[in-house]
Amino acid sequence: MMKNTGIYKFIVILLLLVVVKEAKGQSPTIDEQWWIDMVQWDGVSHWSEYQIHSPAYLGPNALPIPVMTDGRVNNVSALTTAGQFHFSKGDNTQNLALYLNYNFLKDVISVDLFFIPVEFFQMSHAKKVERRVYYRFYDVSNATGDAYVNTTFRVLSEEKNKLDMAIRIGLKSASGGNYNPARFTDTPGYYFDLSVGKALGEQRLFRPYAMVGFYSWETNEDVLPQNDALMYGIGLEYSKGSVSVKNEWTGYNGYKNNGDKPSVYRLTFSKEYSRLIVGAKYQYGLRDYDYHTIETSIGYKFYRENK
Repeated sequence: MMKNTGIYKFIVILLLLVVVKEAKGQSPTIDEQWWIDMVQWDGVSHWSEYQIHSPAYLGPNALPIPVMTDGRVNNVSALTTAGQFHFSKGDNTQNLALYLNYNFLKDVISVDLFFIPVEFFQMSHAKKVERRVYYRFYDVSNATGDAYVNTTFRVLSEEKNKLDMAIRIGLKSASGGNYNPARFTDTPGYYFDLSVGKALGEQRLFRPYAMVGFYSWETNEDVLPQNDALMYGIGLEYSKGSVSVKNEWTGYNGYKNNGDKPSVYRLTFSKEYSRLIVGAKYQYGLRDYDYHTIETSIGYKFYRENK
């Protein structure tokens, strides 16, 4: 009898351990009370005020570091379609990207557009807690991104001044959809920068360049709702014939110190085939941008560039 009692106790303890393990493995109940406890709601403020509008607490396309300028005006009028794949711990994102550049006057002025028509994402529970996602949008998994419009002007040309110099003015729209699950800001912004560059050597295969500028965007805060940042970047391009390879380090530093100082390394490759432009890019997040990004692209030139 004592032997059987010991076996029964062992079975009961084993069952209890299984039940406890299962209970620990269950996901929390995602409801209003869960969100209230998570953010310590004051009972008055709108849920969006508990999110942080900075690159470290949003999706990879919310406040991306703009494409670097290199002292020149882009003379190629083309439409480019790209697929981007962002990888990070707790947030994996895939999106379509559209680039459109139109050159109004060779070496003088061009206008370009960048737009994310759709992105799909998979965020872990821990990442949703970190970003304070509102409970009603907990299961959202896709969104529409913002549009960026830039105008670039030539200031100096290397042929006459031994140095290329250009100014860019950019505007960020508030068109992004589903900012609710901490993907976009739903606020406008603007930036401007000055860049310089110069080709080196007799064959002019290498071209170092640098950029400095200012970036400002609206946040969701009642006090000091605008974040201002210093933009910067340095790069080196190797180009020969129809092939171009760029190495860049770029980013911007906001003043609020709340994850608003993103910095990345970029390696970009492109090759032209008549009117087609094939490209690939790898981007590594160094600070406040916890993503590794792979991009593949194909573009079509509206007309052949006049040499």
